[in-house]
Amino acid sequence: MANALARSSRISGHLLSVPANLKSFRPYFDKQNEVVKRDFFHLWDIVVSNALLSSPDTTVVILDRYWPTTIAYRLAHQGGLASSDENIRWPSYLVRPSHIVYIYLDEEERQRRIAQRQTAIPISDEEKRIASEPEFRSRFDKIYRKIPGIYPIDGNQSTEKMIDEILDWYEKSSAKTTT
Repeated sequence: MANALARSSRISGHLLSVPANLKSFRPYFDKQNEVVKRDFFHLWDIVVSNALLSSPDTTVVILDRYWPTTIAYRLAHQGGLASSDENIRWPSYLVRPSHIVYIYLDEEERQRRIAQRQTAIPISDEEKRIASEPEFRSRFDKIYRKIPGIYPIDGNQSTEKMIDEILDWYEKSSAKTTT
């Protein structure tokens, strides 16, 4: 989805990702305990945030996962939020994007998409847990939706429809901030 957005003719954007030298450590950290694994992903967030600081304000930067995913997994593993009215605060040391999309899928569609990419990207323990533990999946979803500024998108539709919905929302919300 992030790649498709970056290629869209409706925006002039580029995909920002973690440097390959840091990404190469992921298999090692995926095998570590949850705290160590989340700390590693938080390091990714810091690296990406630093890269965002050097991006011109006029550039549309597209991220495929960032701090919202890190915190949603961390809190879901810890059992969720303490209460339904608990607020999630964006860390002051991380750049906060102006637009954040959360694409949610029903489990059947999620499994279908994982099966399509399985040969290129191995199935992670996190994806296995989401599939096997509905309570964990529900906690993760609720936490993600509580993150301030999140715009949820139904991922149970074609990529083209999702891109149109995301870009329509982006254009409308960007127009509001410039007028």
